[in-house]
Amino acid sequence: MATEAQDLVTVQDEVGRDVEPKTRKGRRSKRALLDAARVVFRERGFAHARVSDMAAEAGMSNGAFYRYFKDKHDILMALLSELSEEMYEFSRVPWQPGDPKHSVRESTLRYMELYRDNADLMRVEIEVAQTELTVHEVWRESRAMFFKRIARSLRRGQKEGIVRKDIDPDLAASLLGGMTEHYAYLQYVLKDEPQGSPKRLAEQISRIWANGVYLTDEE
Repeated sequence: MATEAQDLVTVQDEVGRDVEPKTRKGRRSKRALLDAARVVFRERGFAHARVSDMAAEAGMSNGAFYRYFKDKHDILMALLSELSEEMYEFSRVPWQPGDPKHSVRESTLRYMELYRDNADLMRVEIEVAQTELTVHEVWRESRAMFFKRIARSLRRGQKEGIVRKDIDPDLAASLLGGMTEHYAYLQYVLKDEPQGSPKRLAEQISRIWANGVYLTDEE
């Protein structure tokens, strides 16, 4: 006869983050656990977070947690999947060919706001990405979406004759995107920098971008 522990392992093996509850109550419960996990990760970090803490935060039992998620890694992946969807939507923001500098400013502002609003998850993602390959891949793909959007914009600008031809779009995108990403990390995760508003930061960063990649009237 299977023990309760063995039954639990079976449930954990068969039920994962891709299973969407069929009932409204189930969807509410799963959402409550996701929100609770985010609170626990923010307060304790990944290493010290426990399933029991997440269940308690959501007002549920440990058994209820395992009905929807295998373990704390599984629920973290579900949260990061949601964040990746936000990043994907961000990467689809239309480019305004008539005013590229405005587009740079607006896309940078959106990125800063997205990073600010998700600084708790960004911190945990970077923490776990150092040791967990699956999380590292999610982190890498999220960054790649941001960098690819910049590269597409630079290529478009080169075709329109407003971006320097001597710039490698992919390398420049990694450098410019890395600068923006690192400052967002310092500003919103480590809080080591003066707390400027996302709008002010976007203004400053977009000027640096514009001065570095766009042709001037003299050129």
